[in-house]
Amino acid sequence: MDTSTQSREHDLFYEQLIRSYVNAPYFVERPALTHQVTTKLKEAPCRFLLITGEPGTGKTAFMAWLAGCNPKWARYFVRRDQISPLGPAGARSFLMTAGFQLAARYPSAFSQDEVEISIRQRLTRGGKGSLVGAEIGRLVSSPFRRVTLDIMQEVEQTEGMVRGLKVHEWITDPRLIPYDDLQHMALYDPADALTRTHPNELAVILIDALDEQIGQPHEGSILQWLENAPELPGNVRIVLASRPADTALATFRARQEPWLSELTISPDAESVRRDVRQMAEKFAEQAYIVEALVEHDLEPNAFVEAVVGKAMGNFQYLNAVLREIDRSLAAGDTALVGRLLRAEEIPETLEELYAYFLRLVRNQLKGSGVQISAAVSEGIEFLPAWQGLYQPLLGILAVAKRELTLEQIRELGQIPVLYHWLSGARERLVQFLDPDYKALRLYHSTFPEFLTKSETRNTHSDCYLPPKEWHGTIATHILAAYGDDWESCDDYGLDSLVQHMLDAEMTDRLDTVFTDEFMNARLARTGWHMPFLDDLERVEARFSPEEMVDLYLAVVYGRGPNSLVMQRVTRRLLHLRPSLKKKRIDRPQGGHPRLDAQIDNALAALAPQTQVQEE
Repeated sequence: MDTSTQSREHDLFYEQLIRSYVNAPYFVERPALTHQVTTKLKEAPCRFLLITGEPGTGKTAFMAWLAGCNPKWARYFVRRDQISPLGPAGARSFLMTAGFQLAARYPSAFSQDEVEISIRQRLTRGGKGSLVGAEIGRLVSSPFRRVTLDIMQEVEQTEGMVRGLKVHEWITDPRLIPYDDLQHMALYDPADALTRTHPNELAVILIDALDEQIGQPHEGSILQWLENAPELPGNVRIVLASRPADTALATFRARQEPWLSELTISPDAESVRRDVRQMAEKFAEQAYIVEALVEHDLEPNAFVEAVVGKAMGNFQYLNAVLREIDRSLAAGDTALVGRLLRAEEIPETLEELYAYFLRLVRNQLKGSGVQISAAVSEGIEFLPAWQGLYQPLLGILAVAKRELTLEQIRELGQIPVLYHWLSGARERLVQFLDPDYKALRLYHSTFPEFLTKSETRNTHSDCYLPPKEWHGTIATHILAAYGDDWESCDDYGLDSLVQHMLDAEMTDRLDTVFTDEFMNARLARTGWHMPFLDDLERVEARFSPEEMVDLYLAVVYGRGPNSLVMQRVTRRLLHLRPSLKKKRIDRPQGGHPRLDAQIDNALAALAPQTQVQEE
């Protein structure tokens, strides 16, 4: 396998993410939980296995372990910051990913129904009529199978028209394939084929962090698909991991109740406490930790008992403590190391622990300053270190859609300090950062959640970072810096601007973004229009149907809209028509008659019953 192919496969199968968990220094395999899962999957009624647990109970690490141990299993890790060619995390992205993974692992299941069209025509002499070898009304091309065309025409003389193949509608773009067709192409049809080629094998699909979909637009989500999915074939199992989220999962539980099994990861369970203890024991066995324990006159067992007692079955709590011990040892903070090893001062909940560590940073920074860059100030000026550097750095990372470099953070947050101050802040905040990225991102979703959720404002106001303000900071900078020159904007700005504007409630300025210039910059950077169309659909979840019609029409009446844009926008207009009731879809004043007709004809072809009525 060449390097490029290997890279694509690793990306498709989340290999880097999986390795980041299973190769972590103190990773615990959790055999008891693994046994429970494998036992449940063998039960005949089971089609869905829902694993629930509170934040920090190790659900993602466990799902990564299952994926690593079972390379044939498909896997999908939902992320808030997911930005990919397949679009944001949703049912279509999930089905596409699962379909490609299953096709890679079980190619025979996808090759049995390949589309082959073979046409042979021989015409020695023809008149003025037309000859068509084959005519197809609608052909939906599976992205997981080959379509082979073999057309041979021999025409000696004719005055008319000769066509080998005529297709009225040929859908090749996966994003335009209807869900009913896509779910059968990706899952149901190959599962049926597997019953013949691999009769004793289960096709298992892992979906981690289902709760990340909660609070997002329900239409098109994985959760909506799970609620409405037809009965799964008997050889398919879908394993889901989520926070409890009882209200949000109620419909799924009710509709799939005959096929649903559940497991709860309880922090009070003996097996969970045993796994947490094993993680602490692995840490205490490290030579440098043994040395530190001796220096502070502590027995390893005493440290393990103390820290496990505080963790109360929460892996992320324990992990946060161990990371801060490592950081304090590297920084030579002997006093703090002693307090952490004794676990006497640290609080007993994960959120209280985050607040405790943040206050340690603030207290250490009291009275210190950071120098303002000469590009901002002519003289030598300083800002308070926390307010001028650490707080904005955490604020930007708390709402960022993916990892960022220090330069990007400085630019997006308008942090006016010299670069070496940023580098120093990164080292001081290392316990909060994900070590598996060269760029910066916060470690574990529970930490940015703590920083930005409204409850923190009430319980730990000194730690609270208002998310709307930081989304606005990022969006305002991107608009000011690149609004007149989108081609010079970096990938992060182009990919994330619309979502930051929505999160900042800056909807009144979206019309300045959805322009030909922005669309063409997205096209030039990604090679297709789908990311731009994804942006439009994000907005549709927040706008009224009337506002969206105006926005869609502004796009298609722009300079030379792409045919794919026209097709997608026309479908969205059709989707919006029922919400408009009898209101017509108004054309811009001085519009283009040919484009008017094109839109009306397309709408009529897609759904004749909703043909546009002009006043």
